[in-house]
Amino acid sequence: MRSLENFKNVLDELIDFVEENRSLLDTNHVQFLVDNHWFTDSILNPSLRNDLEYFIKEKSGLEKGPVNLIRYFSELFDFDPKLENLNSLFFKLRKLFEIWDDEICTDQSELLKTDKSELIEFNKMVNDKFSVIQKQNRFMNLKKSYEVDHMSKFVGTLCRKHEIYTIVDIGSGRAYLSSQLSSSIFDNKFNLIAIDSSQSNVESSIKRINVMKRKTQVFDQKQQQEADRFKTFSQFIQSSTELHNLVRENTENKLENENYALVGLHSCGNLSNSIINLFLNNSESDRKLLCNVACCYNLLNEKYAKDPLSNYDFKKTDIKLDDSSKFPMSAYLNSNQYALTYNLRMLACHSLYRCLDSIENYKELNNATLWYRTMLQLILYENYLEDFPNQENSTEINLQVGRKMLDFDSMPPFVEYVRKVIKKFNLNNDKLTDDQINEYMNKHESMKPKLDIYIQIKYLMAPIIEYIILLDRLIYLYEIDNLEKFDHYLVKLFDPAKSPRCHALISFNK
Repeated sequence: MRSLENFKNVLDELIDFVEENRSLLDTNHVQFLVDNHWFTDSILNPSLRNDLEYFIKEKSGLEKGPVNLIRYFSELFDFDPKLENLNSLFFKLRKLFEIWDDEICTDQSELLKTDKSELIEFNKMVNDKFSVIQKQNRFMNLKKSYEVDHMSKFVGTLCRKHEIYTIVDIGSGRAYLSSQLSSSIFDNKFNLIAIDSSQSNVESSIKRINVMKRKTQVFDQKQQQEADRFKTFSQFIQSSTELHNLVRENTENKLENENYALVGLHSCGNLSNSIINLFLNNSESDRKLLCNVACCYNLLNEKYAKDPLSNYDFKKTDIKLDDSSKFPMSAYLNSNQYALTYNLRMLACHSLYRCLDSIENYKELNNATLWYRTMLQLILYENYLEDFPNQENSTEINLQVGRKMLDFDSMPPFVEYVRKVIKKFNLNNDKLTDDQINEYMNKHESMKPKLDIYIQIKYLMAPIIEYIILLDRLIYLYEIDNLEKFDHYLVKLFDPAKSPRCHALISFNK
């Protein structure tokens, strides 16, 4: 049942689950060996650890590749009765996943259904045009093409249904979404305003559109003659931005009560919260619509978390961010001063559904790169600690090694990897011999399957953290307007195996 009280009850269940497992969830993978996560009872409950060790011993020899806890979770009717604590955890998880799908999320088709003939014809026209342009090179990778096509259809249909013809794309990046919505695919029905904080993104989007006008059928001659339908510029946006003035200045009719939709495809960090507030603060429009898909929870600032990265200026803007754009948004969570932390938000960015989708090929399960990084952390801690500034009483070495050091398809020897890192950070290359480095790997080899299963069990719980962030936002909308003037929804807009950040927060006039 979609009600504020039910949403609060579900949020309480999600939070209870996270708090029961916080000591495990609020850990950094790379500290696994340094801080002895596996054998620390306050991090990994001894009963659960016993089950996991039994699982490693009994299951790892039955199939090729690394130990596969993800497969075990996915097998609905084949739980081992000896794994009582693990099974109990998984039953709780499954119940929460079912509640989320059944009681929180709304099927997107419910929002789009119509019996109006003109809208049915519009949708048919759009689908016919997509069958043509999807065969053309639109200068997007497959993932981005899937997201842009699906979201542009959804937003275009929803805006047409609600008779809103101006769309503001905030955090537009290279304007993949907004340029497509402004194009002839949608019969040039929409005025688009694309705003991004990066001037280079704005310039890149203009270049891309100019190339597409010459080489594709996405933009026809009519669209080229009506260039005013698409406007893009650079500006940092937050909750206090006077957005309505920007909209008025960049639309043709300059109406005082211009109606518009606010959209964002994978709005980074705090931007999603800012977009929600901008939507709510718009009191001048007769009709308005919100469709926001969030991402990068690790970059989201918090009001109550004490760790330093929860209030870090990741974007290097030097602009003071107002608290209304931070987590939590709802009065319900603010009243309890609820906090997550950077480690939890980082975990929320991981994709369980990609793991479930790749059970057979193990690509997401073989944590070879993380194993290298974890071993490296131990070597640095035991041999180079004095070379890194540390917080008092901290065992962590904050080091951005970078993904380019490792390529999953062509793993370098461990010694080569360590030498590259030592060189990159100007450390003493003579402190350890190759044999000493290899000895680290040999000594701790038995911990590799434990790291695999430790990461997998955290990935299985990761969606619950994302659900807390999303449900906090939905509750916030209900607190401001409890279905009096607006309807609010969470929908799974994308296939989560193709696009892990798949949820869209929707709101529009009744």
